Amino acid sequence: MAPTTTAINLTEESRLFAGGGVQLVIRRWCPGRQGDLFVALDDGPLVEMIGEGFSGSRDSYHVTVAGRDGDRHDLDVTPERVKYDDMILTQIPAPAAVDYVPLPHIRQPLRLLVDRDRGTVLFVSTDRFYGTVYDQDRFFIGEAFNADGVAQLRRIDLHDVEMFRDGGTTVYETSRGTLHLPAPMTMRSYGLTNTWTANGEIKREVSELNLDRFDVEENAESATVTFRRDVTDLPEATFASQPQVSASRVRRAR
Repeated sequence: MAPTTTAINLTEESRLFAGGGVQLVIRRWCPGRQGDLFVALDDGPLVEMIGEGFSGSRDSYHVTVAGRDGDRHDLDVTPERVKYDDMILTQIPAPAAVDYVPLPHIRQPLRLLVDRDRGTVLFVSTDRFYGTVYDQDRFFIGEAFNADGVAQLRRIDLHDVEMFRDGGTTVYETSRGTLHLPAPMTMRSYGLTNTWTANGEIKREVSELNLDRFDVEENAESATVTFRRDVTDLPEATFASQPQVSASRVRRAR
């Protein structure tokens, strides 16, 4: 069965390139968000890609682009040429609109933390493909894991997310409080810890849990986190579990 396609209008800055069996549509220069970049291979349909790992300037830049199968490609753009992996592409006239296969919406766990004294569990997720913008993030909170290793969490309002340019320090402002997650280097240099400050309460230390040790099911309102007793070769909590967040996720950098 042919994949379902969606029509999208191209903007004035949109460009269409072709060469070596590849068609590439850059809808916005410096692509990094939903609806910015589409690639077609060997006369196949245009498929949406997401830009990540951007470096350079508006006129000359490199960006790694990712697709639904987890495949990644290098896109190099200069005023003189466009290179997709090893193929040099030539600009050709672009239509007013194109049909493309959109990326699916799949939830991706980001952070799982626990207050070991009170038992409070905090969980953050994003969209696997569209998570380059923070409005795709969700924040959940709940009580301690029960005797079966299960925690029931409920979603709360996430007002703002801020990531600092120190290697990943991230602050989540929610309706229930503030989660502050220092970057690993900042933690080591200044002896800081992850903290959760509930509204009207003092700051409390929270420990990051290794997401590989847990199964997570979520919907728009709640999440269930279950400890995987079958996984015995990984620690329950690990400093290295802090995910790497690409620069494209920066909303306000400091």
